[in-house]
Amino acid sequence: MKRDVASCNSWFQTEQHSEAHTPRTPHTPPAMRCGFRVNGQANLARSCSELVCEDPSEVKRRGEAPLERLALHRCQMAEAALLALSKIGSYAAIEAAMVAKSKISNLMELSATTLETVEASKDLGEHLEKMIQLRNLWIGNIKAGHCAQLLASLSKMPLLYSLLLCASDEEEKLNIEKLVPTSTMLQKLIIRGCTSESTLECPVFQDHGRRLKYLALSRCHLGHDAFERLEKCVPNLTYLSLNKVHTNGAHTLVLPAKSFPLLKTLVLRNMSNVNLLKIGADALKCIEGLYIVSLSNLKSVPEGIESLSSLKKLTLLGLHNDFKAEWNKKRMHEKMKHVTELRV
Repeated sequence: MKRDVASCNSWFQTEQHSEAHTPRTPHTPPAMRCGFRVNGQANLARSCSELVCEDPSEVKRRGEAPLERLALHRCQMAEAALLALSKIGSYAAIEAAMVAKSKISNLMELSATTLETVEASKDLGEHLEKMIQLRNLWIGNIKAGHCAQLLASLSKMPLLYSLLLCASDEEEKLNIEKLVPTSTMLQKLIIRGCTSESTLECPVFQDHGRRLKYLALSRCHLGHDAFERLEKCVPNLTYLSLNKVHTNGAHTLVLPAKSFPLLKTLVLRNMSNVNLLKIGADALKCIEGLYIVSLSNLKSVPEGIESLSSLKKLTLLGLHNDFKAEWNKKRMHEKMKHVTELRV
């Protein structure tokens, strides 16, 4: 049965909400960005460089003033509306929030460098091949059948810098083996959906991984020794988020000695099988934010956490019921006085 846009939005928004207490991802909610949200108030639209609206006709009322970002929410984006938009001007960013059956080909007339968040379809890959100017692209509602052509097209985009891939639901398989980026600029990668157990063997990690600075994975298969394998593939990360990842039942996560020397933010969420976390000597030398949330079986204080002298923000929430007692028993508040923002 074909999934509707509302259900896809629910899955996408759930993933966004799961990062509510972590640093902002590239997909910042529109209400948090500068500019105005417009719902029939054309007077506001004329005075801003960013337009967020539900009705494409708002763009026409706005006039010819420069517009840096266009976001369209909860509108069907009919072909006629898109054609009208293409005649208004040039936009640095366009957002079509989970648009159903949109005529994406009409966006080719717009000189956009960002497209967020477009719904996947069987012909999306063909259209994207012609939008070679895109640098930031976020795609939702991806099904297994979309992957081959879609990822082949994404691989050809020469200027791609930031890429988000979100499956249509939590169980949908994403075959990322076909993602072989030719862009040497790709630094941000977000994948939300099930992947094969050989995820880290894929070209995007084996051949391109050293260029990545920002990586967020949800529901991906990483196998045993997840951090050791990640460190070999993506050693230059400054941001890493792992949410509901599969580690083949491993109960212990080990950050190898001297691993991730550039990492500033580490987020671990919803990994119920993990009951022990070890931080090796001289690992995470530059870490500033550590967020460990909803690891419901983590009873003991992460080994080596007190050695993270650069740490400024630490969140330890949703852990085992015994964790807080263990934290207090080891007098960790005294050992972590250098942390300016501490939540336990």
